[in-house]
Amino acid sequence: MGIFGTGKAGDKPPKIEYPQGLAPAPGIEETSHLVSQALGKSGSSEIPKEDLSSYMDASYAHQLGIPEGDIILAWGAAAIRTPEDQREYEGTVVTTRNSMLAFWQPGRTSLIHTFQANHSAATGQQWIGTYSLGAIWNVAEYANNGGKFLVGDAPVILTAHFGKDPHANRRSLTWLHTLAVLINLTDPD
Repeated sequence: MGIFGTGKAGDKPPKIEYPQGLAPAPGIEETSHLVSQALGKSGSSEIPKEDLSSYMDASYAHQLGIPEGDIILAWGAAAIRTPEDQREYEGTVVTTRNSMLAFWQPGRTSLIHTFQANHSAATGQQWIGTYSLGAIWNVAEYANNGGKFLVGDAPVILTAHFGKDPHANRRSLTWLHTLAVLINLTDPD
């Protein structure tokens, strides 16, 4: 048992769908294929039509702190738990080659909260169940209704959030495994 515990975060595989022509070839492991596709992106012109609307929503991360020139590699729905919040919130995780940004809105009248960190600041990475990862970021930025703050040694748990939309499920699985690779988290197996 690590610092984040051993709780399962829903180990039932989600139903996923690929845009036409982008499914893995027979014999290719699915998560490796998703990560390979994400890391191979060189711009938004490669976004399939099934992902375009959600990509536009995810690109809001540029206004929240991701530098404009950074290419969004993976994004999707997530459950986010930070030490600054009292509970887990549903939101979005956006991953670029150098950093990640999670954003959520705790209540209807609340401002959007964010947690942003460089991948190189992640330590103590571990899988929690099949679809959650935890890490301690040595330094990160956290924003809430009170402003934007630098935080240190911040344990954060991010869980891929799945629903009925198989394309959204694929995007969630993609950000999870792409982030895991970028923060040097080994396979959960």
